[in-house]
Amino acid sequence: MTALVNTAETINFGENDNGLFIDDFISIEKVNLILAATFFGDNYLVSDSFFHGIIHKKKLDYFTIISLLFYFRNRRSFQKLKCIIEDKIKELLIPNMDLLQSSEKAHLFLDVMSCPFVSIDTRRFLYRKYLKNFEPNLNRSHLEIENDLQSLLQTYWFVKWDELDIVKMIEKKELKESY
Repeated sequence: MTALVNTAETINFGENDNGLFIDDFISIEKVNLILAATFFGDNYLVSDSFFHGIIHKKKLDYFTIISLLFYFRNRRSFQKLKCIIEDKIKELLIPNMDLLQSSEKAHLFLDVMSCPFVSIDTRRFLYRKYLKNFEPNLNRSHLEIENDLQSLLQTYWFVKWDELDIVKMIEKKELKESY
């Protein structure tokens, strides 16, 4: 099993960034292999150094962010990288928060709000920005906001975070880079 993970790390789909990118687009095939390893257990995870080339790209897209969140989950070994991803999410969604003009941002916002692996602080920050931009006359108390955030964790949009569905979606080619 370890050999499989090592092979996934070294498969070269491109010339730069560990062979992960082809013409600045992430290799879906390589990401799919790595995502499949998520369920083999923590002993078979790809090293965190592998992800540095991905995370430090200028702009991460929906597919890459969601895939990384799904892979990192709440694992301690990826905590620092997950914090960087959360910062990248904020950079992408704020300041304009143009969810009505960008389906990629709308999809990202909805999936992040339902993701149990995104910190409550990030989710709260984004939700407050959403309320300010889209519901300015709705004055939600702190308790109402907390209840909303808890409720959003029970709602699945495009990714079902607590099951193996992402692997099934990949197998059916339902989750593919389209932005």
